[in-house]
Amino acid sequence: MVVTIASIVLIVIGSLVSLFGLLVVLGGAIIGSLGDNPSPGVDLGGMSGAIGGFVAFFGVIILLFGLLELFSGIFALLGRSWARVTAIVVSVIGGLFAALGIAGAASGDSGSLVFSVVLLLAYVTVAWGMATEGAYFAARR
Repeated sequence: MVVTIASIVLIVIGSLVSLFGLLVVLGGAIIGSLGDNPSPGVDLGGMSGAIGGFVAFFGVIILLFGLLELFSGIFALLGRSWARVTAIVVSVIGGLFAALGIAGAASGDSGSLVFSVVLLLAYVTVAWGMATEGAYFAARR
């Protein structure tokens, strides 16, 4: 039951992170295209392609991380041991980024503080659920 909940949480987080990464990639493409047709009031000084590529690069990294979360959640639900280890690792990495979000939100933005705390709790739940339920994975070998 704990692995099921942790896997579903990881699948949901992975889906949302993947969608966010896709949006960042698309945003980078839009920024890169501003050099071809500059809109009024937006002048990136001929650097729109470089800035767009930079943004798209980080969007691809976010997208790949989200897909890794998504697939590790799916395969952990199926009882694969490698997915369990991967889920723990991506949960720890995601939890560290959520903790950085908490530190960054300490300046007074309560909305991002609440979001970061909820995200940290979700990642802690996934890591704890995967780490403590070895019997679930041993039974499915």
